[in-house]
Amino acid sequence: MRIRFLHRLCRIFLAFDLTLLLFTNAVAAGHRKILHTFLDEPAANPGSNLIFDGQGNIYGSTASSGRQACKCGTIFRLSPEAGGQWGYRVLYQFKGKDDGGYPVGSLAFDDADNLYGVSAFGYGSIFKLTQQSDGSWTETTIYTFKGPPDGSTPYSGLTIDKFRSIYGTTREGGVNGLGAVYQLTPMSNGGWSENVIYSFSGQDGEYPWAEVIVDPSGNLYGTTIWGGNYGWGTVFKLTPNGGNWTETVLYSFKAGSAHGLPAAGVYVDSLGNIYGTLSDNGTGYGGAVFRLKLSGDTAGNLYGTTYVGGANGDGTIYKLSHMPSGEWKETVFLSFDYTDGANPANNPVTFDPSGDLFVATGAGGRHAGYDGYGVVLEIAP
Repeated sequence: MRIRFLHRLCRIFLAFDLTLLLFTNAVAAGHRKILHTFLDEPAANPGSNLIFDGQGNIYGSTASSGRQACKCGTIFRLSPEAGGQWGYRVLYQFKGKDDGGYPVGSLAFDDADNLYGVSAFGYGSIFKLTQQSDGSWTETTIYTFKGPPDGSTPYSGLTIDKFRSIYGTTREGGVNGLGAVYQLTPMSNGGWSENVIYSFSGQDGEYPWAEVIVDPSGNLYGTTIWGGNYGWGTVFKLTPNGGNWTETVLYSFKAGSAHGLPAAGVYVDSLGNIYGTLSDNGTGYGGAVFRLKLSGDTAGNLYGTTYVGGANGDGTIYKLSHMPSGEWKETVFLSFDYTDGANPANNPVTFDPSGDLFVATGAGGRHAGYDGYGVVLEIAP
């Protein structure tokens, strides 16, 4: 019942959520190519970021299906092949037991090419995938949440710092039951130590839904969808201080014309400006993009996805261009038409070094007369 409720609650908000990426070069929509169409078996409904390794392989997760009885999700890989084709392989199928299930949020590599992610099964867990010498992958659950006070129901992705410490958020749990930020630290015996570095209490924020990011100084930045001075969410910063962490609310959203409900994470540029997205744009649930300006200004374009809307109502990839006047101009980079995907729920866009854009969608795509369960799409400049 916990998982079904969370998925339903998430779907309500993700219908109006936006995901974000800052990319400094202009990219025009060009040739589109579907790299893979999901057909329920052995995987369906990708709901994460796409992440590259050093060889150009693409990794992602699906929130459902797999040939295990629970149909509780997979980790997959797409590998470039001769002739511009892509080979598809399921690396791991969750069993819904001690290994968890229903992977959510963004995946992350460490510097040894181990792949980490979040499972929403039960109170939630963190898993690690390691490639073996024969090419197979082994899954290890490195931490299982126990509920309050150590946190419960993680739904965000992971961030890994230069010391291989892992950071994330839980929507519930913590000392006050209003969500927490946690840290997993590798130990010399191969195990992991979990530490709740901050528990939210209300005015400082409630219910973080998204991942945190880490800056070069080790500070963490993130959002809570509710709480703050006005109850409509916050942008926060956590600063390490002698083994403890100090939380600062950088901004409390006010709703109305000031917008609110930040369900996604943030991006911090080189000048310290913070960008993010909101589920409430002040006039309903159309959504909005915000910037907290620290100093200076920034060029470049912002790219992200919307779950619905666009010419066909199946979601979009949008582009925000920074104009010389200081204003931002929004254009629809791509309107999904179901055949090329639909409803990129929690799926940000990713760029490769050549400027090609990649995104996974949670629905859409057709193959041999059957409706697909999502696609991986590449768009070349």
